[in-house]
Amino acid sequence: MKRTFYLVLIVFAAFSCINKSGYQIKGTSDLKWLNGKTIYLADLNGVRFYDTDSTVVKNGKFTFKGDVNTAKICGIWFFDENSEKIRRIVILENADINLKIISTDSIFVSGTELNDVYTHYENSMTSLYKKYDSESQFSEMAAKKVKNEITQFEFDFCLKNATNLVGKAIFLQSFYKFSVEQKEQITNQFDDETKKDEKIALVIENLEREKKVAVGQQFTDFEQPTLQGDMLKLSDLVGKTDYLLIDFWASWCGPCIMSFPALKSVYEKYQGKRFEILGVSLDNNESKWKGAIAQYKLAWKHVSDLKFWQCEAAQIYAVSSIPCTVLIDKNGKIVGRDLHPMEIEDILILLR
Repeated sequence: MKRTFYLVLIVFAAFSCINKSGYQIKGTSDLKWLNGKTIYLADLNGVRFYDTDSTVVKNGKFTFKGDVNTAKICGIWFFDENSEKIRRIVILENADINLKIISTDSIFVSGTELNDVYTHYENSMTSLYKKYDSESQFSEMAAKKVKNEITQFEFDFCLKNATNLVGKAIFLQSFYKFSVEQKEQITNQFDDETKKDEKIALVIENLEREKKVAVGQQFTDFEQPTLQGDMLKLSDLVGKTDYLLIDFWASWCGPCIMSFPALKSVYEKYQGKRFEILGVSLDNNESKWKGAIAQYKLAWKHVSDLKFWQCEAAQIYAVSSIPCTVLIDKNGKIVGRDLHPMEIEDILILLR
C-alpha cells in the first residue's frame, strides 16, 4: 500500500551548517515525460513562497536557487501524467541539496543532515507500514503489535531528534500516540524558544491536563446532555458496574466506525453488573450524531454537548485524537486508556 507521510508545517531554527550563499537544489529526473514540465517549490499546502519558485525540467535536469533566513519544511510539487499532484518533502536550508526523481513513488533527497534525517524517517516508516499491511491480513493482534512497533519507532525518533526541525515536526504529528511519560521525555528536551511555539505550547498545556486523568488516577467528573436532552454525570455511572468505558467518538470518524463491531461484541457479552459504556460524541450536528447511533445500533448510553473538538468532556480527559477510550474500575480508578476491545475483554474475563 502506498503511504504518504505528512508533516505539520512549522518553522524552527535548525541546528545545521548553513551556506551563506543560499540554497541550491540540483534535480535530475528519469521520467522522460517530465521534460518540459514545470516543478514548483512550495509549502506543504502547495502555496508557493515566491512567484519565482518554479522551474522547468530540461533534458532531465532542473535547479532551484534562493535564500532562506532559517531552515523550513517545504515540498517539491509537480503533476504526473494523470494530472495528479505529486509531492516530495524537502528540508529547505542554505546549502546544496540533491534531488533525484526515479518514479513518482521514488524521489530521493540528500545533501544536508536534516534531509538525511527525514529520509531515514520516511524509509523506516514505509517499511513498517508494509509490515503492518502484511500482518493485518492474519489477525488484529498481529497488526496491533506492528502498530506498537511504529509508535515506538516514532517515539525513539522524536527523542533522538528533539533538538532539530524534523524531530519537532514529527512530534507534532505523532504526539497523540505517546504516553504521558513519553511526551514528557521529549518535551523536556525542547529549548525555551521551542516551548513558546503555539502548537508545542498547546501540546504541553494538554499534557498537564492528561496527567490528571492518566492511568492510575481517580476519574474526573463531567456532565453532558443525553439523547433525550437530560443531563448525565459521569459519577452517576461510576461504581454501578465493575468497569465503565468512556468511548470518545464521532459520526465523521472512520476509525471510530471501524471499532464498533468489536466493541459491540464485548458489550453484548458483558453488559450489566460487570460492564457499561458511555459514548461521548465530538459531533457538532445533532441529527448526524443521533443518526449514527441508530445506524450502527449502539445500544449503550450516549452524551454530547455538540461542541466538536471543544467538547468539555474531551477537554477534561485530554483527548487529542479519536477513537479514544478510558476504562474506569468500580472504585473510580482509571485502569486503561486507548485499549483495544480484545484487551478490554481480557480484563473482564478475569472477573469470572
